[in-house]
Amino acid sequence: MLTLHIAAKQGHVRVMQEILRQTPEACDVVDNKGWTALYIAVVSENIDVFKYVLRTPKLEVILNVADKDGNTPLRLAAGRENHIIRKLLVDN
Repeated sequence: MLTLHIAAKQGHVRVMQEILRQTPEACDVVDNKGWTALYIAVVSENIDVFKYVLRTPKLEVILNVADKDGNTPLRLAAGRENHIIRKLLVDN
């Protein structure tokens, strides 16, 4: 798992901010499933990280990135029970 992904999974928004400050291109990095940090936030059901990604303009590019199976974060969220994440994705 990549550094930004680990920070997203563990809910460390400030660590994510620092990683992206030092390495802006880290937002485009995907893991072996084709997942960005946003996918990790959805799966981990980490609301704070999720909100951070949604409100950070330089991270908007990862909102609709499809993984290796063609899924987007919205599609992945739709299959989960966390209604807050689904609502945040739909509203954005």
